[in-house]
Amino acid sequence: MLFLGCTQRVRQNNANEVKIDTPVVATAIREDVERVIYDLNNDNRPDTITLTTPPAEGDPGLFQTITISFNGMHQQSFKAKDVWDLVDSSFLAVTKNEVPSKQVFIHKEPGQTLIFLFGYIYGAGRGEFSIIRIRDNKAKLVFDDHLDNPLQLTDFDNDGKAELLGRNEGEMYMDIDSINARIGVYFPFYIYSFKDSCIIDETMTQQYNEDNYVWAGLKYREDIKVAYPNDGSRPYIIQ
Repeated sequence: MLFLGCTQRVRQNNANEVKIDTPVVATAIREDVERVIYDLNNDNRPDTITLTTPPAEGDPGLFQTITISFNGMHQQSFKAKDVWDLVDSSFLAVTKNEVPSKQVFIHKEPGQTLIFLFGYIYGAGRGEFSIIRIRDNKAKLVFDDHLDNPLQLTDFDNDGKAELLGRNEGEMYMDIDSINARIGVYFPFYIYSFKDSCIIDETMTQQYNEDNYVWAGLKYREDIKVAYPNDGSRPYIIQ
């Protein structure tokens, strides 16, 4: 099994104790800035997520800083390498958000809470995709990298913990009428696990691609020609 690690960046500050008795809520403070109230660390007290630093007028994206304030304890802030934007509507269509926000996605399960932040999508792809994991009253940035299409969050191996299905964009460059298919590069799906940090689980990734796509390794490859049938059936490699 191959595990690929992710980057980490954390800044922590102390904060005075704040007592809040507020239900789960997402509130717009000013344009392109939001405050989300939610129990992030399972202590039955509401914590606060604040989205700030909107980009300059006319620039893409919605916010550049997220601050997580744990009720009665401390706060931690994270800054985007570029800029964060709305959660993908296609992702929300298949994955339940724990909070009524369109700018931050929260998934909660026994032992941890995951916060997903979706970077702005440029013509060349998404600038960045970020995942913050909360365990033991601490927030850790476990993923902050390029991922064009976060597709679904679900428990692929039935162990009670969710995994993330994702994929980067790939080029289609030819149509072949005789086989009723488009020809493009090899660009696999990935399954990310959050059991320890943030890793690509090669065993689950390989199985998913074998069942739903083709499998030729983890890397994007232009030298492999893949036929994508126009009827939506499973792709296949051609010579």
